Amino acid sequence: MLLQLDSTLIVLIISFVSFMFIMQKIFYAPVRELREERKTYIENNKAMVEQIKREAEVVLKDYNSKIISTKLKANKIASNSTSQANNTKSAILQKKTEQVNSRINSYKQYIDHSKNEAKEALKSQVASLAQTISAKVLGEEVAISGITSEVIDRAMGR
Repeated sequence: MLLQLDSTLIVLIISFVSFMFIMQKIFYAPVRELREERKTYIENNKAMVEQIKREAEVVLKDYNSKIISTKLKANKIASNSTSQANNTKSAILQKKTEQVNSRINSYKQYIDHSKNEAKEALKSQVASLAQTISAKVLGEEVAISGITSEVIDRAMGR
């Protein structure tokens, strides 16, 4: 027979059971506690990571909304500044145009006045020049009659 029931078998069983009990107390229980602690630690870290992730998403959304808001404000400021600069430019150009037109008109009046003075000065000289020319051409002095202001004006191209 292969297996005999005697005292060695009983000692072997008792020794195995006591070995298992001792192993349970010394080895398996601390290992199980370490596994539970590690599992709890990992779960706590996962929960903390999820919480931080949610907070980061909120901060990111706030950051993005602030960036958009700031860009809109910057665009508005730039637009207002451009508009203000254009208005100032238009006002300056209009003022300078009015000044230039005023000068041009005063110079035109001055030129017209000078032209009229020159024509009046020439009118008085036309009669004497006509007399001198006719005397030189004809060889004798001839009285020129019919020279009026209207004739002189027509001759001068008025």
